[in-house]
Amino acid sequence: MDKILVSIIIPFYNTRDFLEAALDSVQEQDLKDIEVILIDDGSTDDSAELAKRFCIKDARFTLIQQANQGVAQARNRGLQKARGTYLYFMDADDLLMRHGLKYMVAEAQRYGLSMVVGETNLFYGSNITSLTDVPEKCYTMEIMSSSKFVQRHQKKCVVWAYLYRKDFFEQQVVSFLNVRYFEDCELTPRAVLSVECIGYVAQPFHGYRKRFGSITTGKRNERFSEDALRAAKSLVAFFDGKILSEPQNRYLATWIAELFLLALGNARRRNSTSYHDVRMARDRLLPFLMVSIHKKHKMIHQVARDHWQLLHVLFQIRYAWGQIYDNMVIFIRREEKVYR
Repeated sequence: MDKILVSIIIPFYNTRDFLEAALDSVQEQDLKDIEVILIDDGSTDDSAELAKRFCIKDARFTLIQQANQGVAQARNRGLQKARGTYLYFMDADDLLMRHGLKYMVAEAQRYGLSMVVGETNLFYGSNITSLTDVPEKCYTMEIMSSSKFVQRHQKKCVVWAYLYRKDFFEQQVVSFLNVRYFEDCELTPRAVLSVECIGYVAQPFHGYRKRFGSITTGKRNERFSEDALRAAKSLVAFFDGKILSEPQNRYLATWIAELFLLALGNARRRNSTSYHDVRMARDRLLPFLMVSIHKKHKMIHQVARDHWQLLHVLFQIRYAWGQIYDNMVIFIRREEKVYR
């Protein structure tokens, strides 16, 4: 292969029932100048044997095997081997549309973009027939600033929605945080808020499989809360002292707040899963975060009933995020003891 345009990195763990369809969709891409780096994260089924068959049939496929370390470390292992100009991270149970990736790469090259994001189609279980390929001529892209993007697409934290230029990723993002959960929610804000412009493709290039037993739908354990806090602390440290626009501040505050609340909610949900308890946890969180703030700011909690409002205000007054994190760790551990 003369030139590799895209390194497609696909970690997998016990996904034999879905992996073949995923790899077929990659192999059938219009874009041929790719390498496919498969990382077997300690599978105990015959996923690795299936992957080996693809490597034998297609020289663009490479298999790496390691003991189970989680998806973040598996992706980092793939990053070390990547040789493409661009990077794309794909889940082993999802699918790629035939024409989308080729279009995104072409537009990234045309406009010199470091990041391009596309839409996805949701499908359930094995219902692949519900997906419809988008004709190549129907794809369109809008280029927008980082500030505009976070205003319009605040919830796009999933890493498989983005195409990255490799040199940008290595300089600004570097790697995935070593957590089992929330590696996307920690990495994507760092990338989105480090780039000047993003290309947004309004048509789906990817099929997201919703299934029981995946890491996003599976049973949550104590590590869920721990990883949420680690991801929040990482975002705080990364952006400490950086100057962001008001929409960017609000976007970052929202994600940090979400991570804190997910940690707290999981600690409570292990004994009660009711929405009422989660709301109660949120209401308890608000005054707790206000404890160390100067007296003149205590009135904030009277009007800042939604967590994003509170966190946004804290950004505006440049409160010490490290102290918030330390307080939250103490609070979560206290909750763990009470509700365990």
